Amino acid sequence: YVRQLLFYGALVDECLHAEPVMLALLSLREGVVQVAPTSEGMAVVAAEARSWRSQFNERVPGAQPANASEENCQWCHYAAKCDAFWQGIEPQWTKSVGEAVRGTVEAEPELAASGVTSLQVMVEEGPLAGSKAILAGIPSELVAGVVLGSQVSVLDLRARSEDPLVLTWTNKSSALSRVAIG
Repeated sequence: YVRQLLFYGALVDECLHAEPVMLALLSLREGVVQVAPTSEGMAVVAAEARSWRSQFNERVPGAQPANASEENCQWCHYAAKCDAFWQGIEPQWTKSVGEAVRGTVEAEPELAASGVTSLQVMVEEGPLAGSKAILAGIPSELVAGVVLGSQVSVLDLRARSEDPLVLTWTNKSSALSRVAIG
């Protein structure tokens, strides 16, 4: 607990510009644990933490590899933008991520007065790759700026018809994370 409390003290000193006068925590096993906050002790612990952070960052520079799976991707806020998602998606994932398409808009978007937009897309990635699809009912604010030729990635779609292939937006909230442009 000593190292933990000294680290918290260093954070208080650094972030709030207030040198702590007492450091304490309540341990369910040991009761109240108190540590005298010394400038030297807090400085040593803060220097150790920075060193560990630097060592970690040197071992893992840059983006970390994604582990695309239905279990992981159904909750991920970056799935629509993630190349690993699009390379790994399987048809059976529709239960958790809905129909998912990534492709090129082939016609000018159709905006409805009700605040939704329909897009005609040539699907290039995902289980429906090679298909032409109409993506209907997408909240217009999520696809603002989409024009003919734009690249879009959309999850949370449900098949409404097969000929023509019409996929309807099913997410009840305006989940920006389930749509990506560009």
